[in-house]
Amino acid sequence: MPPSDIQSTDAHADHVETELTASQTVLLADTLAITQEMLASAQQDDWNAVADLEMRRRESLQLCFQSAVAESESEAIAEALAVILHLNEELLNLLNLARDKSLEDARSSSNSHRAAVEYRGVETIR
Repeated sequence: MPPSDIQSTDAHADHVETELTASQTVLLADTLAITQEMLASAQQDDWNAVADLEMRRRESLQLCFQSAVAESESEAIAEALAVILHLNEELLNLLNLARDKSLEDARSSSNSHRAAVEYRGVETIR
């Protein structure tokens, strides 16, 4: 291959890498925005929205990392992933709180039901 073709191939590879990096950056920014939306929805107890957003976030992450990350962008991507992980920890904390509240509500409902059944039993005896 003549040297001019090699330079042309190298320039094309650099262009493709730049496009992938830009695409990865956009996808990662979208993933961060989706994660922020998930956290806001969780704070409003809208767990259906959280589940829907999780599907979108998963797709965005899969697309983002279909190709290798350019070394020049690895630090920025690592920082963005750190932010996403931090938000995800907050999201998991809210999920655990919601789960605990749901369990407590179920116990309370069960206790109320038992009390009502016992009350009816006392009424029947009179």
